[in-house]
Amino acid sequence: MVNRRPQPVFFFFDPTKDSPNQQQILEKIAIFPPLKGQFRFLTPRMVGFQSESALPKATRVQVILKAGLADLKNHRLEQDLAWTFNTEAIKLTNLPGMTESGELEPIDIKPNLKFTSNVKLDINSLKECLKLINEGKKESISFDVALDAEDKSAYIEPEDKFAPSTRNWIYSLKPRQTLTKATTYRVEAASGLRSLALLNDAMNH
Repeated sequence: MVNRRPQPVFFFFDPTKDSPNQQQILEKIAIFPPLKGQFRFLTPRMVGFQSESALPKATRVQVILKAGLADLKNHRLEQDLAWTFNTEAIKLTNLPGMTESGELEPIDIKPNLKFTSNVKLDINSLKECLKLINEGKKESISFDVALDAEDKSAYIEPEDKFAPSTRNWIYSLKPRQTLTKATTYRVEAASGLRSLALLNDAMNH
């Protein structure tokens, strides 16, 4: 009855669009987290999700076809059919202490470090997961973390308004203690880092 694809677009083997219950058919299709947008018929056999903005990064999306969904030949789902896909994962770049060529770069003993993320991050998870490791003593130092202020006067491209996930976010890191001179440190990110959009979705639903 249904052929699935790893995105919020799928097609039926037989038409459904000309059904008198077209709206009821669409109501039997759900997406989680509940993204802003709607499912609509793209062709008599194809249904797609028309989003109001680009899909958020670092998100696991589930599409559900509910039991009872049928086409014009009365091929009917006897139980829910669901599948999931993941959008682009969190990526941290321009991490401090390393040049673009991969060489070690000295830092101050009271540094204000910066890095770039491809998504807006949950600050609390960032504080928990990001540590500065003293290679000699194998001890870790926590950071005070802040998102750099946006330039409100900067021109925003139309595509960036539709897809704010295409922009990068710059964060400042301040170690909570003075560093030791002539010592090698490394920045380490543990698992559990969350995007702010994903956290907000979880809190709102």
